[in-house]
Amino acid sequence: LSGGVAAANAALARAPEDPSNWFTLGELYEAVLPFVDGADRAAIDSYRRALESDPTNPALAFAEGRAHITVYDLATLRIYQTPSGEARSRLEAERATTAEAARAVLTRSLELKGDYAQAHFLLAQLAIRENKLEEAIAKTEDVLRLAPADVGVAFQLGVLYYRASRLDEAKLAFERALLFNEQYSNARYFLGLVWDRKGDKDAARSQFYKIAELNPDSEEVKRIIANLEAGKPA
Repeated sequence: LSGGVAAANAALARAPEDPSNWFTLGELYEAVLPFVDGADRAAIDSYRRALESDPTNPALAFAEGRAHITVYDLATLRIYQTPSGEARSRLEAERATTAEAARAVLTRSLELKGDYAQAHFLLAQLAIRENKLEEAIAKTEDVLRLAPADVGVAFQLGVLYYRASRLDEAKLAFERALLFNEQYSNARYFLGLVWDRKGDKDAARSQFYKIAELNPDSEEVKRIIANLEAGKPA
């Protein structure tokens, strides 16, 4: 890290207005953000300097947003580790400020490039973290329109629909994921749960039998199959 930062600073000394130099420095600090005190501010400041030099580049705004999301996650971890009181309240306020900073810069990225799927996806992930379920669904739907063959996005959207009890839409999303990867056990798992909640035990069992073939050592799947065969909820 020290060698990389020294090299990046040497490049900046020669070309301080080159955004790629600032971007590289930002990436170095972002890579160690969870481990090095002050790396969060150094990464964000570097990305901002890069964007100042190249204000029409959506990737630079996106990179800053990505760093803010990591800072948000680290704040969440510290909140869980902090007893209630003034210290926890301060951390919660800092996390809320970080969320707004992430949202602002990711929105700027989309203003520069409206079909930037990764920026839409990070905004969806931020909404999930803030328990804004309907906003998360809307943003993930935007991502799927931009990346219709992305299995992971289809699965994520299905999980969000499932959490919102929009079972018919969840079913379609999981089936879409399985069109691209028939061995995607996670999608089959939730599809089986959807069928169970819709009252079709046969369809639910069919999904879990296939998961058991792919994951023969899964005790959880065995328990679910036993529940279904006994007429119980999965």
